[in-house]
Amino acid sequence: MPINSSKIKVIWLALILMTGMLIGSYVSSSVKLDFPYFVRRTRQAVTNGRTDRMELHGTDIAHSVNIQYDHLKYGSNLSQDEKLQLMKKYFPEIFTQFSHPFLPKYKSPCFRKEGRVQCLPYFHLASPTKSATTDFWFNIHRHPQIVKSKPKEPQFFAFWDKSSNKSYSNYLKLQNVLVKEAKTPALKSSLISGSGTCTTMSEFKQIREKTPPSSNIPFTWGDVIHAITPNAKIITLLRNPIDRTISDYYHFGPQDKSPQHFHKELIRHIETFNTCIQFKNMTLLTCIANNDRYPQVVNSIYIGVIADWRRVFKDQMLIIRTEDWHRHKEFNILPKVFRFLGVDPLDEDELPPINDNFKKIIDVHQVSKKAQDVHGYILPESRQVMEKFFEPYNRLLAEFLGDTRFLWRQ
Repeated sequence: MPINSSKIKVIWLALILMTGMLIGSYVSSSVKLDFPYFVRRTRQAVTNGRTDRMELHGTDIAHSVNIQYDHLKYGSNLSQDEKLQLMKKYFPEIFTQFSHPFLPKYKSPCFRKEGRVQCLPYFHLASPTKSATTDFWFNIHRHPQIVKSKPKEPQFFAFWDKSSNKSYSNYLKLQNVLVKEAKTPALKSSLISGSGTCTTMSEFKQIREKTPPSSNIPFTWGDVIHAITPNAKIITLLRNPIDRTISDYYHFGPQDKSPQHFHKELIRHIETFNTCIQFKNMTLLTCIANNDRYPQVVNSIYIGVIADWRRVFKDQMLIIRTEDWHRHKEFNILPKVFRFLGVDPLDEDELPPINDNFKKIIDVHQVSKKAQDVHGYILPESRQVMEKFFEPYNRLLAEFLGDTRFLWRQ
C-alpha cells in the first residue's frame, strides 16, 4: 500500500526529533563539567561526536567553550568533613601547631603556647596579585585598632615548609606586635591584626604536590584558614581581569617582555586552559591551579576561586572592586571595611594621614606608565581575545555575587 507524502513528512519529523533528543542527551551527559556552573561544549561536540581538543587560533580561541547557567555548583564535591580529613592528612603539622583553645579576652585568635601568648591573623587580605592590595593595606592600617604585622605578605600558606617547626614559630612571631600592644583588657578586646599575602588565594603548588595525579584540587588555603580560625575574616579586591592580567605580566613576567610575546603566551595559555576544562570530571578550580605560565590569565578567572572561598566564609568575606576602591576609598569603602572588621567607626578626618612613602596610586585602566613606554602595552588583538575570553566568566561572577558591576562593562 503506497504511503502518501504527508505520512512521509510525519515520519521524517519524528526521526529528526528523536535524533535531536539523542544528541542533546549525549552532550548533556558526556560533556557536562564539574565546576561552579556546568559548562557544555556545543556545535563542535555535536559535529565531531567527541570532546577532543580543537585547533584554535586568534580570537576564535575565546569561543571554544560555551558557558550556560544550568545550575550553581561549588568547586569541590567533597563535604567539609571530607576536606578536613584530607587537610589533616596532607598538612598535619598545621593542626598540631595551631589547634589550641583561643583566649576569650582577645579579639584576635590568640592562644597560650609554651607559656607565651601567640596570635594568628584576625583577617586575611586574600586577593589576586596586582589588584591594589598594597595601597589598601597601608590605608586600612591608618585605623588605630588595626595593628600592622610585618611583612605585609609572609607567604606562609603559599610557600613555607609545613613540616618545619621553625616555620610555625617564625609565622607566629609576625603577630608579636599585637601581643606587645595589647597590654590592657580594653586593648586585648579591641586590637586586631591581619595578613596581606595575595598568593594565599592563587597559589596551589604545595596542595598540588600532595594531591594524587589526575585528581581535582580537593580544597583551597581558604578551607585550611577556616579550619584553624573559623571566625577569620577575608577581604578580597578584584580588578578588571584584563587590566590585572596585563599588569601581572609586566610586573612578574620574563625579562624579554613585549606586546608580541604577551600575545603569543596569551594564546598558548588560553589553549592550555581550554583543553583542561574539556575533560568531563575536571573542575574549574583544578584547571586554574594547574596553569602556571605567564601571563597568568587564569588567575583573572575569579569565579573559579571566589565561589569556593565564599561558600566557606559566607558573610565573613568582603569583596571589593579595585576600581571602586580607588574612586571611593575615603567616603564609602574605608568605613565599610571598618564596619566589616568590627573596629570603631572613624571618619576620614579622624584618620592619620598615610605615609607618602607607602602611598601607591594605580591607574586601574592601564599598567604603569613606565611599562607602557618601555614595552608598548599590548596589541589590540590581545585585548580582543581577552574581552571574549573573560566575558562569560565575568558573567558567572556577576550572577554569583548578584552584582552587575563585576561585568566590568563601564
